[in-house]
Amino acid sequence: MQVRSLVKLLSSRQGQFVPTDCVSALSPKGWTRRMDDVTCTPVLDSMLASNVKDFWLHTGNFFGEAPIPKALGLAKPQCEHTSEFLNKELDLYLQSNSSIACSVDGKIVGAILNAVWKRNDDYEVINADIKTWHNAAAEIVYKNTIPGIGHLIWRDYQYQHIYNSIQMALRNSNKTLGFYAGMGTVLPAYRGGGYSQKLLFLMYMDWALSEKCILCTLTTLPAHQNFKELMMFFDVNAEHVVDEVKYSEQNLVLDGKKVFSEYANLGCLGFHTVMHN
Repeated sequence: MQVRSLVKLLSSRQGQFVPTDCVSALSPKGWTRRMDDVTCTPVLDSMLASNVKDFWLHTGNFFGEAPIPKALGLAKPQCEHTSEFLNKELDLYLQSNSSIACSVDGKIVGAILNAVWKRNDDYEVINADIKTWHNAAAEIVYKNTIPGIGHLIWRDYQYQHIYNSIQMALRNSNKTLGFYAGMGTVLPAYRGGGYSQKLLFLMYMDWALSEKCILCTLTTLPAHQNFKELMMFFDVNAEHVVDEVKYSEQNLVLDGKKVFSEYANLGCLGFHTVMHN
């Protein structure tokens, strides 16, 4: 599909943020994991969810460090529209019963945010790759006349692409759930331990995700771009598909600047889909 055709389709979906599906916890009852001094616990109650959100917004610095949020300027607490959007984005993960809080002596030092969506046969899937989708979203932003929200329009469409890709994969699978391994951050003192990938593989095995779900994730850094090789080593029977776009191929312009140009040295964004039939 060409960008121009996709712009017409996506324009009718502007502002239609992805649904938050009510799915029972996929983790076995009482599941926790300990890695070094860090205890990893599923976020299954509102109090822990609130604490994780507070960490994410005020203590952790994911939105000011990760390439896409940083490029979009999501770490702007003075922006009311951005604050409202980030609360909605975090609620998507924290109400999923699939995210993980990482703590040391009861204090949160990190979190892994995941989302789960049900197969939705009423959803109209769009057959478009990540490059075309992101650049169609950039074209819609270019045509936007309301100041100060272009970054959020694009971010909304990024999530719509994730949801669309998962629904498209579910149509080609016998699974009824799509598990999205979303965002992860830990305080600097606990970095270097590879917690995100280790936790993902532990969840994949302990939660029997391959039996219940297709698994999707988005890689944004060179250190993550071997995810396909790691996953294939870990599960040789899985079908693994990657849809990639180079940072240099992304056309989003905000405030007269091509926002992803400074990240060209990072290579590609990769949307990964792993499934068993």
